[in-house]
Amino acid sequence: VALKAPIAAPVFTGDITVAGGVYLGGTGAANKLDYYEVGTITLTTSDAITGGTTGVTTTGYYTKIGSQVTLHGSFVNITTTGMTSTAPLRIQGLPFASDGTMNQYLGSAQVDNINLQGGRTYAYFRIARGVNYGTFRQSGSAVVDTAIDCGDITSGVSEMDFSITYT
Repeated sequence: VALKAPIAAPVFTGDITVAGGVYLGGTGAANKLDYYEVGTITLTTSDAITGGTTGVTTTGYYTKIGSQVTLHGSFVNITTTGMTSTAPLRIQGLPFASDGTMNQYLGSAQVDNINLQGGRTYAYFRIARGVNYGTFRQSGSAVVDTAIDCGDITSGVSEMDFSITYT
C-alpha cells in the first residue's frame, strides 16, 4: 500500500478579519469568541466610606476576551492623606463592572509596608458582584478575613500590586 504525503496546512501571512465572531471547538453559543480587547485604564485609590480619592493613580492593564476580563495594576508610595483610617482602601476605575451573578472574584496581591492585623499573614484583591471597584483583603490561618483599611497603610511608603480575572 502506497502512503500519501500529508497535506500541508495553509499558511497565512497577513491579518485575518472576521465579522461576527469565531467558533472554537464547536458551534454552540459558548464556543463563540465574539469580542477581544486589550487596553489601559487609570486606576485610583479611595476610601470606601467617603469615596474620596487621594490623587494616587496608576495605569492598569487589561485584556477582555468575550465577557472575561484580566486586570493587572500596581500602586507605589500610596498616600492616605484625607482618608478615613477605618475605611477599606478601594481601587476605583476598573475597566468594566463585574457581573451580578457571582458573589465575589478573588485575585492575587503582593503588598509591602502594610500592617496586617491579628494573625493575618497574606493579602488578596477582591471584586464584589456588580461593581467597578475592588478592595484589598487580609487573611490568615484560623482568622476571618477583613479589609485592608486606610489605617493599615504606611502613608507615602506602602506598595500594592494585584492581578485578577473576573466576568
